[in-house]
Amino acid sequence: MVGASSESVYCRDRSRRRVRKRPFGILLGFLGMSLVWIGCPRPAPLQFPSALPSIEVWSQPPGDRAFRELSEAWVDLQTGHVESARDAAIRLQGRYPEWPDPLVLEGFTYYAENRWLPALRTFQRVLKDHPQHLGALYGMMFTYVAQGDELAALQYGEQIRQLRPGDRVLADYVHAIALRAVDQMLDRARDARQQGDIGQAHYWYRQVIARIPENVDVLLEYARWLRELDQIREAMAYYQLAYNQDPENFALLQEYAPLLVEEERCDQARPLLETLIHDEPGNERWRALSQICETQLKRSRYHEEYEKVRQTPAITRGQLATILCLEFPELLEEKEPVRPVILEDVRDHWAAQYIQKVVQLNLIPLYGPHRFDPEQTVNRGEFADVLYRVLRHFGRDAMVLKGGSTPIRDVSPLHRQYRAIVTAVRLGLLKTDKRNRFHADQPVTGADAIRAIQSLRTLVLQSP
Repeated sequence: MVGASSESVYCRDRSRRRVRKRPFGILLGFLGMSLVWIGCPRPAPLQFPSALPSIEVWSQPPGDRAFRELSEAWVDLQTGHVESARDAAIRLQGRYPEWPDPLVLEGFTYYAENRWLPALRTFQRVLKDHPQHLGALYGMMFTYVAQGDELAALQYGEQIRQLRPGDRVLADYVHAIALRAVDQMLDRARDARQQGDIGQAHYWYRQVIARIPENVDVLLEYARWLRELDQIREAMAYYQLAYNQDPENFALLQEYAPLLVEEERCDQARPLLETLIHDEPGNERWRALSQICETQLKRSRYHEEYEKVRQTPAITRGQLATILCLEFPELLEEKEPVRPVILEDVRDHWAAQYIQKVVQLNLIPLYGPHRFDPEQTVNRGEFADVLYRVLRHFGRDAMVLKGGSTPIRDVSPLHRQYRAIVTAVRLGLLKTDKRNRFHADQPVTGADAIRAIQSLRTLVLQSP
């Protein structure tokens, strides 16, 4: 960052100073000033971060004249005339005391001079009365980045992203901040563990995972620590998130598969054990665990139905209702509403009990008044919406995507199932293809549906 030139008071203030000379010395004085003028270094242009938008984006002037003066002062600042820009900002504050933009400009003049404390104080004055002022938010973010405080910078960067979700330059800038900030967060989590501060360790681990949920190493580190604390359900949730991201990770499979067997989640454990047996055919432990799973599954009253659903290329609404209720038996125990929903097309259906329950709990919407269409296939967008409803039903709103995320190429933010789709992808419940497309209109296979619902159950079982 380069501030205004200070090599010569004359050069800095040449437009304001008047030099009085006797008539005899006018010519010599003029020649002298000319030589000094030629020797004055021009202020170097300031290099603001590329993520900073134009002044038109963050300024809301009280009139054309005020905006013109503010724009001229902003140009002065960008061309290195910092003091001139600050003088203009202070004059505008005097004339328009309710207008926050000149105060933002003043804050940027301190930023240009590497005067971080005055800059932060000035931007904070704006945010006190205007908490969503873009200019001040950008100023806070840039100043904290310049100070090396990535955690504080990220707080403001994420707030700006919510206000400007379509700005790709901003998204890349904030992502770069996040990558640096998570290292600081991870250090704090590990320090808290060493000091025995369990609450702080939980907090910082979850802050890291919220920002880089695809990092399997961090997920495993947290899951192992939770297991050490004997918080098995919570550990399983993070093992599951890691498995969703990297199902071929051998170290993960070695830890997660036995844990699933211990918790009698054999339908989930079986494919993991098959992979372990394939990679280590001589390991008797994996074969013994696999045999335990087979025995448990044979005793399961719904194993046969599961196998039918697992093999279907397109799951139906009736099958989806069944899988939901079997994986979440708590749903069958919940009280029904005072006025139950009357369905005319499921009275003789084999899954009528389950269909009636999910409709009453508003987990699967109807197609029309009193019509469920149990044999209608479910597409990926509709399935994401059901997963989203289950999350909300069990009070897991914290897992629902709130801020921005990597855009999915074929799902517009205006799509009626956008939030549900992005949340399902972010949690690893559903996948995009190699070109980051979701294909919302394609049917859901039985295998994908079962895997996603079982993963969902593991996630919602973790303690609040």
